Amino acid sequence: MQTALLYLSTVFIWGSSWSAIRYQLGSVPALVSIGHRMALAAVVTLLIALALGRLERLSLRDHPRVLLQGLCLFSGNYLFIYAATVSLSSGLVAVVFSSMVILNALGGALFLRQPLHAGVVAGGLLGMGGMALLFGPELAALNLEDARLRALLFCFLGTLCASAGNLLAAVNARRGLQVLTCNGWGMLYGAVVLYSAALVLELPLSPDWRAPYLLSLLYLALF
Repeated sequence: MQTALLYLSTVFIWGSSWSAIRYQLGSVPALVSIGHRMALAAVVTLLIALALGRLERLSLRDHPRVLLQGLCLFSGNYLFIYAATVSLSSGLVAVVFSSMVILNALGGALFLRQPLHAGVVAGGLLGMGGMALLFGPELAALNLEDARLRALLFCFLGTLCASAGNLLAAVNARRGLQVLTCNGWGMLYGAVVLYSAALVLELPLSPDWRAPYLLSLLYLALF
């Protein structure tokens, strides 16, 4: 029962996040919105780890790996996904992002020497096929001159970044590092990089103070 509840919670939160991202676009530069999201999530994660006594001290050799994990998983990934969401429906973005199941399995086999389980690959392909059928009319409407094809490329690049981040997270876990510590520091690094890029590009760092933006930001950061 507990496993089923955790699975259903993951499906609901992951699925609904694509709709919440829509409220983060337009009024605030995506770079800044993602920075706010990661900064808030980092603070909450590190406080939870501290309260549970699971916040460990990272060595100087560990920080570069966690930084790289943060760049892939908590900044580059989201930049591409947010850029894609401007032109694509959340359903099409989810179709492409679901390919991460296959990418994770292949990356684990190639770089981490993990066994490639046929069931995982088959399940991933089945899920991708089901989502592609669900959003088939939108996929069929695409053509080579459609700007949405570029958005699909951005979405796939974001999925590659996320998959690379997952592989780096697996490497850090093999080194005995706690997940909460790595995620907290990784999100903090991601936020710092995003804010730094925004300052270089002279983008305003202020959020949108209207309720839809703030509520979607809280949802995306906390859940």
